[in-house]
Amino acid sequence: MVFWLCFAWYVFTASGHTYSPDEETMYAVTRAIIHTGQVNIVTDGSEAMASLRSSPIGAVAPYGILPSLLAIPFYLIGLLVSPNATTHWDMTHLLVSLCNAPISAGCVALLYRMLWRLNVPRSSIIILTITYAVG
Repeated sequence: MVFWLCFAWYVFTASGHTYSPDEETMYAVTRAIIHTGQVNIVTDGSEAMASLRSSPIGAVAPYGILPSLLAIPFYLIGLLVSPNATTHWDMTHLLVSLCNAPISAGCVALLYRMLWRLNVPRSSIIILTITYAVG
């Protein structure tokens, strides 16, 4: 119950877009992994990207690939549900931008469960869980 409440809250309050260079870079790495099987980014310079680093395989993101790997299922769902090729970009961006919602909701549910198992008073559990969820 806690998971689904937090998940709904996070999805309904999410921006649904990527506008920072870091988010765009993570999206580009996810797209590259899906379409080329590599982590190097091919860009024409028109997209806002974080400072890419040169490597023997090409331009790569300046951070790890875990966020991009976690976004792969969301990207694939976006490809599957978009009706045509012109909407792939919009749908994949939308769903990739929402990939943190289930992870965050899961963390809140885990905290709630841990507090419950530690026999913390019920009122404290509610206050701590809500504070963690919205804080």
